[in-house]
Amino acid sequence: MKRMPVRLLQGALAGAAALSTVLSSAAAASAAPPAAPSPPPLPTAPAKGVQQHWRQQPPPDESRSCATIKQRATTAGRTMRAGSLMSCADFVTMATKSAIGLDPDLGDDPLPSGCGVIGSKIVERGVDCQRGVIFYELWTTPKPPEVPKLVGTATIVVDSVDKLGWKAPNFNRTVKIQMVEATGRALAGIKVGADVDCFGSGCTLDYVSGGAVTDLALKVPLHGYAQFHSSPPASSKPADALSHYMQTTINLRHVNESDPNPYKASHESEWVRCDKRPPTENPNSPNDAGGCVFPDLVPTYTLSKSTGSATQTAAHIERAQEATLNHWGRYTGATTDKALTRLVNEAQATKNRNAACAAAPDPRPTGKDCDEYPFAATYQGAALEGRGDFHWELIDSSDNRAEGAYRKQWYLENRVIDEDPFWVKIVP
Repeated sequence: MKRMPVRLLQGALAGAAALSTVLSSAAAASAAPPAAPSPPPLPTAPAKGVQQHWRQQPPPDESRSCATIKQRATTAGRTMRAGSLMSCADFVTMATKSAIGLDPDLGDDPLPSGCGVIGSKIVERGVDCQRGVIFYELWTTPKPPEVPKLVGTATIVVDSVDKLGWKAPNFNRTVKIQMVEATGRALAGIKVGADVDCFGSGCTLDYVSGGAVTDLALKVPLHGYAQFHSSPPASSKPADALSHYMQTTINLRHVNESDPNPYKASHESEWVRCDKRPPTENPNSPNDAGGCVFPDLVPTYTLSKSTGSATQTAAHIERAQEATLNHWGRYTGATTDKALTRLVNEAQATKNRNAACAAAPDPRPTGKDCDEYPFAATYQGAALEGRGDFHWELIDSSDNRAEGAYRKQWYLENRVIDEDPFWVKIVP
C-alpha cells in the first residue's frame, strides 16, 4: 500500500516516548523529586459506546518500555559518565508523511462530541478520533553499586481527530497534545514533534499547519493538522473505491539527552473509503466530485412520523418492520438484526418493486402510490432476499415521493454506495 509522507512538526511528539538526558550530577541530584505516584489505572475494556478497532494498531516499542528501565539504566551506568539520565515511556491507546507545525491550542476547535476517551471510535460517518496517554519517566544512570533514581515524570495526552468530506474527496487529521501532569526534570526541556502519514494509493498532501512550537510545557495545549485528498475513479463499482488510513507518530526528546533518537509511538485512524459516482446524464444534476467516509460505521436513516413531508411513509415503515419476520433494517443490538444493503441496479430495483406491489390495485387510486418495504433499491427487496417477507401499503403519492427525495440526499451525504449496509429508524 502506497504511503504519502507529510512532515508536521519540527521536534518530537509522542504516543509513546523515551529519552536519555545528560545533566551534571549536582543538577540531577538537586532536581530529584519525591518518588512518583503510580499512573492512574486505565480501563481494560473500552468505555460504553467506544468501538473496538477494526484495524490493528501499531505495536508499542517494548524495548523502551518503563518495565525495563531500571535494568537498562543500570547497564548504561557502567559506560556512561556519572550523572547522565535515561528516559522511558509507555503509550496507552486502544486503538504520505507530513510534519505538522504545532501552535498553542486556543480551544476554538474542541473535540467532537463522543471523543476524549482512551481508544479509537468512529463518532459519525465522517468523523473518528483516537486518544492515547503517554506515561513518561526520567531516570538516572548511576555507576554501580548505586541504583537508578526516578527524577522526573510526565503524563501527556495525545488526541487525533479525523474529518472527511462527503462533497469532495478530502480528509484531514488534527492532532492535539497536552502535558497534563509533570514533576522534576520533566517539567522543562522536553521537545515535541508530530508526523501524520497517509497510506493508500492516490493519497496526496494538500497542506499542513506551519506552527513553530516545539517545547512541551505543563498544561499548555498544542495542536497541528494535515489535509490530504484522494483520487478515486468515477465508478459505481464498490471495488473501485480507494481505501486509506492516517497515522499519527509522536516523538519526544529532552534537550540534554545523550541518545539522539527520540522515542516514537503511533496510533491510526480507521479505514477511510473514497468514491466517485459516474457522470450523470441529467443536465440539471451536477456531476459528483467524489467524497469519503468511514465505511465501518453502519449509518442510520431516520424518518419521523410527525414532522416533515413523509410522515405516512414513516408510519408504514414502522408497521412493516414489525410485521416482517426479519424486521428488516431495525436495529436493536441483537445478533439477529438484519440491516438493509443498498442496490443501485435500477432494473433489479424495478423487479423488486413489481414483486412487492403485485397485489396492489392496478391502476392505483388517484393520488396514491404503492409503498414497498424493504425498499426496492435494496438487496432485501421483494424479488431478492426479501422474497416472501415484505410489506406494502397505498399512501399519498406526494408523501411517498418526498421520502424518496429524503433518502436520495441521505445516500449522498453518507456516501452509501452499492452493497453498503444501513439501518432504518422511525421516530415519533
